[in-house]
Amino acid sequence: MKYLISGATGFIGCNLIKKLLNDGNNVIAIARCNSNISDEMRALTEDNIFIFDNNIDQLDEFLDRHKPDIFIHLAALYITQHSKNDVERLITANITYPAILFESVIRSGCNKIINTGTSWQSFNNISNNPASLYSATKKQLKAY
Repeated sequence: MKYLISGATGFIGCNLIKKLLNDGNNVIAIARCNSNISDEMRALTEDNIFIFDNNIDQLDEFLDRHKPDIFIHLAALYITQHSKNDVERLITANITYPAILFESVIRSGCNKIINTGTSWQSFNNISNNPASLYSATKKQLKAY
């Protein structure tokens, strides 16, 4: 299997890449241009890492070349208590960016997508009760 991982520079993403590679899987990764490349990502060849700088055509070319079987979306901007200056960043990182990725992944022929959420989307076990703007953006993406 060939796995495509977003959020590959985060804690879960780094550990997932390590596990997938150790199990003999092929892994490609997407990172944003402001991300720090982790040691686990260095195990991937440079050709298997795509640095997304908002160029959708280049993203499409990367995915067409690599043809992932499964996309695991882990990328997110996590802010527990946001300020008014964080609203646009949260929406861009947690709704717009993933929607761009999902559309490109689907165009590449991959139809297996795993998207992660947060338990904060149903705060106090109440449906439709996000605990923060972060969890509301994660919930909104789930509706995608």
